[in-house]
Order: sequence, then C-alpha cells, then structure tokens
Amino acid sequence: MIRPQRSNATETYRAFADLYDAYAGYFSDDLEFYRNICKPDDHVLEIGCGTGRILEFLLQRNCHLAGVDISEEMLEKARQKLSIYIENKSLRLINQNFTYLPLPQRNYNKVLITFYTFNYILKKPVDFLTHTYDSLTTNAEIYIDLLYPRALKNKSIDNRWTEKNLVIGSQPIII
Repeated sequence: MIRPQRSNATETYRAFADLYDAYAGYFSDDLEFYRNICKPDDHVLEIGCGTGRILEFLLQRNCHLAGVDISEEMLEKARQKLSIYIENKSLRLINQNFTYLPLPQRNYNKVLITFYTFNYILKKPVDFLTHTYDSLTTNAEIYIDLLYPRALKNKSIDNRWTEKNLVIGSQPIII
C-alpha cells in the first residue's frame, strides 16, 4: 500500500497534541448545537475529533460514536480520556484521512466535521467530501463547522456561534 505523505496539518497536530486541550478544551459554544442534532441511537461520525472534546459531550446522549482524526497523537489523547467508552464499545477511534479513502463500512447517519476541520482541507476538498459521503448511510446528514471570515468585518458576530439555513434543491443545508 502506498501511504500518502503527511500533510502540514498532520505535523502541526503531532506537535500540538499535548497543548490542544488547553487551547480548545474550554470552547463550548458549539456543544448545544451538536446536542440538538444528535439524537439517542444515531450513528455519528466526527471527523477531526482531536482529543475528544465533542465526543465526550455526545457520549452522554447515547449516540453510537466514531471519532476520526489524521493525528495519531491527538487520538492517543482521546483514548486516554475516553477509555471507558472504548471498552464498553460505545466509541471507536480511527486514524483516517478522508482525502485519500472512505471508511470500509457505510454505518453513519450523521457526520460532524467539527471545529474548523474543513478549513484545513486545502488540497483535494472534493475528494475529502466524496470519501466522507461514501462512508455514510442513505439519507445521512453532514454538518460542517466553518470559519466564517465575515466575522472579522462584522464585530457583532465576532466570537459568537451563528447558524444560517439554506435549501439547495430540496436538500436543507445548515451552515
């Protein structure tokens, strides 16, 4: 098997894993949004799970969860924090880069691309989304947390969680 070269994001998170919780661990503005969309018994895939901040929160909702990250170092931190959930089979952690391939099974009806993960997909974003889609059940939902640069110009929404609802064709999209 040919292994892709590590991306800059992979190298960054390898070095950053020990400090990540100090940086992002306090952030909670997005958690209520995820609580509202993830129902008990959903099969949820979080892409860019890092050390498990959102996974830990959603495990309280009785969802079936899998966390995916490109950084084995970040996943090791998540394994340490969430080991009881891994042992009782309510959580799987997977080292995966969707830029190169999908997951082998189509088990998930919700996918969360969290905490600006999609903003780091600078190369091959179409491949990333295609492989993500190929990992989902029919009629699954994808939620993407994006950096919204207009917040830099509009100080009234700076540092606030905001949502925008769109419909393209008959498909609802929440940004």
